[in-house]
Amino acid sequence: MWRTKVDDILEYVVGRAVGVSDMFRIGGKHVVGKCRPVLVKLLTVWDRRIVLSNCYKLKNYGDRVSVAQDQPIDVRRRRVFDRLKEKDERNGGVVDNVVPLKICSYNCRVYNNSKSGYINELLCKVDMLCLQQHWLSECQLSVLGDVNHGYAVCGVSGFDNSEILRGRPYGGCAIIWRQDICAPVDSKGQSPLC
Repeated sequence: MWRTKVDDILEYVVGRAVGVSDMFRIGGKHVVGKCRPVLVKLLTVWDRRIVLSNCYKLKNYGDRVSVAQDQPIDVRRRRVFDRLKEKDERNGGVVDNVVPLKICSYNCRVYNNSKSGYINELLCKVDMLCLQQHWLSECQLSVLGDVNHGYAVCGVSGFDNSEILRGRPYGGCAIIWRQDICAPVDSKGQSPLC
């Protein structure tokens, strides 16, 4: 029933039938007098533009209906972050210059010169990179610091240097983060089994 109602509203706004890819209701169980939003994905961008530009026609529609554009994920995340920050401040928390971090995880399956360029590209897009399977020994870990000098590195090898290595190396993980992020790192007591 509600789907036909949404179709009727879209047809009223646009003046013709509108192709809908998918629609679903948001929220929990129906409560009388409470509005439950409906998320609608239209088939074409053109129909979306027409609906958004003609939504003023809903003032003359019988029921109370409004249309709003769904926002990109980064805008939604920023709004959620701002709401959480305001709530924390209201409850007496101190929030000072807090910004969301962009964190990426990458399994490089052996670090070498050909992968350093790609890792540098990733670092330009994120604040922190978690690197797995670099296959470097303890004495080779310093090469990770040469990828981008604006980043700090903390890493461990996946194998013990005291043994003679047979076959290919394995394991290892590292965290690479922007140097302007004030984060104390304690690398003591880490297990070499990564």
